[in-house]
Amino acid sequence: MQKIALLKVLVLIAFILLSIIAVSNVSFAHPLATKYVTVTAKNDPGGIVEITYTYGGVTYGPFNTSTIETIKIPEGASVTFTAIPDNGFGFYGWNYTFEPYSMITSSTKFTFSTSQTLTFNDVTTSITAIAFFPVKLTIIDPAIWDYITTSHEYYISFVGGVAFANNNSLVPPSLVSQNSFTLNVEVQPVGSSTVVSGSVSLKYSGSVLYYANKELFTVYDPNGLEMKYAYITWQSPKPWLYESGTIWSANDWAWGISVTIEPGESKVSWTLPFQNLNFQLQGVVESPPSSTSVYFPAGSSPSFYDTPLSGYVFTEWYMLEISNVRSNVEYTSSSNPWTFNLPSNSFAQAYNGPWFKLYPIVVQTSVTFDVSAPIWADGETVSLTLTFPNGTKQTQTQTLTSANILFSYAVATFKWKGIPVGSYSWNITPVLTYTSLYGTANASANPSSGYFTLSSGNNGTFEQGITYLGHTYTVTFTETGLPNGITWWAKLGSVTEQATTPNPIVFTGIPQDTTLSYSVMPSYTSGGTKYQTSQASGTISVGTQNVTQQISYSTYYEVNVFFIPNYGFSNPQTVWVPAGGYQTFELTPEEDYYIAQPYSSSITAPSGISINYNSITKTTSGNTYVYNVLTQVNAPGNITVYLTWFNFIDYISERGLPSGQSWSFVIYQNGQKQSTNIVYGSPVSIKEPGFDYTTNSYYIYNITFPVIQAGSIYYVPSSISTSAIDVLSKTSNSVTFEITGNTENNTNIITVNYVPYYAVTINAGQGGSVSWSLVSGYVYGSSSGTVSAGQNQTVYVTWGTKLQLTDNPNSGYAFTSWSFTGFVQPARGYSANNNPIDIVDTGGTGSVTANYKYTTYLKFTVSTNALSVIGFTITLSNGQSQSGNTLTQPTVTFYLPPGTYNWQISPTSVTFYNRVVKYVYVAVPSSGSVTTNATVSINYVPSSSTFNYTWTESGLPSGTQWGVSVNGNNYYTTSSSLTETFSAGQTYSWSVINPTDYSGSPASGSFSGPGSQTITFTQTSFQYTWYESGLPSGTKWGVTVNGQSYYTTGTSLTETFATGQTYTWGVINPSGYSGTPSTGSFSNTGSQTITFYKGLSVTASANPTSGTQPLTVTYSASGSGGSGSYYFTLYVDGNPVGNTVGPSASATIQYTFSQAGTYSTYIEIQDAKTGNTANSQTITITVQAPPNTYSLTFTESGLPSTNPVTGQPVTWTVTVNGQSQTAQAGQSITFTGLSGTVSWSVQSPITVPVNKYYSNKYYANPSSGTASSSETISITYST
Repeated sequence: MQKIALLKVLVLIAFILLSIIAVSNVSFAHPLATKYVTVTAKNDPGGIVEITYTYGGVTYGPFNTSTIETIKIPEGASVTFTAIPDNGFGFYGWNYTFEPYSMITSSTKFTFSTSQTLTFNDVTTSITAIAFFPVKLTIIDPAIWDYITTSHEYYISFVGGVAFANNNSLVPPSLVSQNSFTLNVEVQPVGSSTVVSGSVSLKYSGSVLYYANKELFTVYDPNGLEMKYAYITWQSPKPWLYESGTIWSANDWAWGISVTIEPGESKVSWTLPFQNLNFQLQGVVESPPSSTSVYFPAGSSPSFYDTPLSGYVFTEWYMLEISNVRSNVEYTSSSNPWTFNLPSNSFAQAYNGPWFKLYPIVVQTSVTFDVSAPIWADGETVSLTLTFPNGTKQTQTQTLTSANILFSYAVATFKWKGIPVGSYSWNITPVLTYTSLYGTANASANPSSGYFTLSSGNNGTFEQGITYLGHTYTVTFTETGLPNGITWWAKLGSVTEQATTPNPIVFTGIPQDTTLSYSVMPSYTSGGTKYQTSQASGTISVGTQNVTQQISYSTYYEVNVFFIPNYGFSNPQTVWVPAGGYQTFELTPEEDYYIAQPYSSSITAPSGISINYNSITKTTSGNTYVYNVLTQVNAPGNITVYLTWFNFIDYISERGLPSGQSWSFVIYQNGQKQSTNIVYGSPVSIKEPGFDYTTNSYYIYNITFPVIQAGSIYYVPSSISTSAIDVLSKTSNSVTFEITGNTENNTNIITVNYVPYYAVTINAGQGGSVSWSLVSGYVYGSSSGTVSAGQNQTVYVTWGTKLQLTDNPNSGYAFTSWSFTGFVQPARGYSANNNPIDIVDTGGTGSVTANYKYTTYLKFTVSTNALSVIGFTITLSNGQSQSGNTLTQPTVTFYLPPGTYNWQISPTSVTFYNRVVKYVYVAVPSSGSVTTNATVSINYVPSSSTFNYTWTESGLPSGTQWGVSVNGNNYYTTSSSLTETFSAGQTYSWSVINPTDYSGSPASGSFSGPGSQTITFTQTSFQYTWYESGLPSGTKWGVTVNGQSYYTTGTSLTETFATGQTYTWGVINPSGYSGTPSTGSFSNTGSQTITFYKGLSVTASANPTSGTQPLTVTYSASGSGGSGSYYFTLYVDGNPVGNTVGPSASATIQYTFSQAGTYSTYIEIQDAKTGNTANSQTITITVQAPPNTYSLTFTESGLPSTNPVTGQPVTWTVTVNGQSQTAQAGQSITFTGLSGTVSWSVQSPITVPVNKYYSNKYYANPSSGTASSSETISITYST
């Protein structure tokens, strides 16, 4: 029994040992061997190890690991370990030791090897080898794009997910964060062998790598880029776990598109989604800065969201597409957020665009309440309380002030700006008590409270008109008999008003039960017409209704009687005759005068005054006659009576004028000019009365003979001879006389004698003035004078007259000689070179001119050691030139105005031959720039003793003049290089001549032989100019530039600014003016015109302002300020009606109020050029229904309030007896002034869209009917 148990135990032990061997994966690879060693291979995840060994010429294996593999091999065998990485993993290296795996501790020393295969020969000890397989990464869904700005900065952006290479599953964020990733980019311009490169470290978000809008370098090629290459490298802090190196590369990618966002009064958020990665780029742009450029991949669809600042509302987006190869394109959208699809374009378009600018359009919130009240409420206060969306309240109190006394209103305005969007309520002082010129009255606010909402739907703007209406009446004065277009007046109580006929005069605001005295314009006179009334004053009582007082005017005409000559009188002389009335005039001529027959020729009157010639009677009173003349008067006018009396005759002749020459004389009677007479030939006869019966004295006559100009000769009266007249006084050109009883029957002869005076023109020339004076003879006019430089004066003299002339040269000039033309020459003993000089006129016209030369000069001396004479020509930049030679005329001198001149010599080189030997001589210098009063030395020297020196510039705009000064000689050019020739053997110093606003570097230098120098110019400053139009001369205006203010009273303003920055400017408006544009910016030379307009205002009137329906009202409006040209629009209860009129300075608008009610109206004007607007005062129109009429009111329910497709309100229409009215859904419609039985109908059906594909039709119930009295009819719509 014990033996059997022991056997079972041995069997059990053997089974357990075999199991342990199997579990521990220990192989007995060579059971015949007598001694073994163990070899162990271990792999980390990512690959396996293959073990083979060779013993006795036989190779065993392979033995593959799963995680660890141990085998026994005979001593002396050769063993090989081979690392085989899985797909997506790499091989890093081995750690191996000559210890069994079971003996390894933390202090075990390992040897590291990077060889993928390890081989050990003649193994006698255990070996443990551990292989490391780091993970390989790749980039999935990569998106890379780049962009070159117009200034050639190169931007790059990238987004991609990090994934394991073996199965593309995303790497955990913890793994990404332990590594660093670098995007490397290489580009090569077309046709260039140069590769430009840059790199950027990528950011991570979860398992996604990205970087947006990174500037890498600056690159430019007009033909584009080629051979683009990009790759991503990564580094790991644990190389035995993760492989480092390149994980992605590409040689092409999307081109980027620039979107410049200008947020203004907003914050703009943008996102760019990457759907496959469940990731999006995002950013925020807000001011400052004023704009930010974001680069998106071509063909992508970024989304933009606008968040306005507090007090602003978003209205729409404005996107501008800009391109160098086609016109700009504009896009707008009211969607917020807005997804915009960018175009797809290749790299070849990068320099031409397109690129985009994005602007969110926001407006500041504004709430305005316009309050009007009767004019007598001027000075009273009203308060308005505004309740905000959060429940807080703000109250403003305003004082009513007279807006325009012509329209009898006091007004006030309440304003809130920049308040939050949302729903508001308001209320105002409900009742206003005021004292008018006619008593105390109350006025109630209409409306007195209300609600409104500020949102983007109304652009954040709300306006409300409020009118205080009182229980008062009007007194209207009308007139008949006055002409249209005149101003007439009426006074009621202590108030005076006026109007233009035929308009009535209206007094408003009169309390009931008031009796007032009145007066009106008693008469009006216009020319010879007078309008007069017998109702010039009275009293008017006002009860409980309006009062109209008509004033009637009668017409009178003024009639005057005139005598020709004025030797008679009339009774009456002047009289006012009623229109159509009769008047008799008693006409009495003075002694020795009478009215000749026929009377129709001697007594005349204009149309409208009828003379009964057959009824004229004549009586005698002493030596006079008395005539009675009957007239009927239907127009104003003058009756002219022509008297008859004997006349005297004067015969007037001339001597000394050329045959056929016209001449003239002026006759004065008793000091009054009577006639001017132009005469051809001689003599001429003149009839004149002799005796003045009004003064009982003889007439005194004066005849004056003016100077006669015939071409360049003046004929001047020298004496007058007379006969048969009583001469009172006489001069060389006039005679004063009277015709007495001794001469009345004689022939009166007057003769005038003329002497010729010849024109002598004195020309002073540009170099100085000329003084002259009379020596002998006669001058017509002043006998001396001075002629200014560059001017001339014509002096008229007789034959043989001598004048003395003295020339007075100006600085820089010297007198040379006088020159003469015509009949002017030096007097005896004088020559043309004398100064002063006496000149003489030899019997005709002529001139004398002073000649000068400049005292400032330029002298050129030319020399040479050549064996032959060299001829040369010096040419200046003003076109002057002189020639000389090196033998007889080596020096040439120019006399010139002061200044700096460019010069050049020709020829610049000459060639001689002496016994077949060629000699070349070169002019040094051959050109340059020099200032007056200088001498330039030029030497023709052998060409072998000269050299060229060249200056080259960079940095200047094409065509800019620049230069250098070398040893005092200036040289200029407008090209990019300047080459001059110099004599050898000396050292030359030079300095740069800078153009305006530029500085060259280096600024100076020296040279002694051929060579070159590059000068780099940099701009230091520039000028910017603003021009104004529209301001009165001398008005002060200005601009503010980056906080600095500049002013002027001229029409332009020019300032100098430093380069290298952008300047922002705003206009400084004079009082009462507004400039357009008002702001701008600049960064270089330029200009801007600002147009100023006066402040905009409008006045309006309406006639009538009350009456019975239908009431047609005529509005007259005129604008002022602004451009002077306006559009006029009538608003009724806040809504525009009718057609807009204009553009014009004033306008008349008619509108018919078809329904009874009280309407608040005003006229809006819009400046035709600037778009600015202004409103007139509110005019209240009261329309009353006719008596014995009724009204119908229709209400509606069932219609939707808004069209969901267009966003516009839904409307409905009611027609009564052919007249239609339309209202918004939910609003009622009222017809007034109805009588009898009327028929009505309602619009049905009404189609309202549900969406852009489907609509509903709404039917009215009831849809028609009749009515004969006032009632309210309810209309219900249903589908």
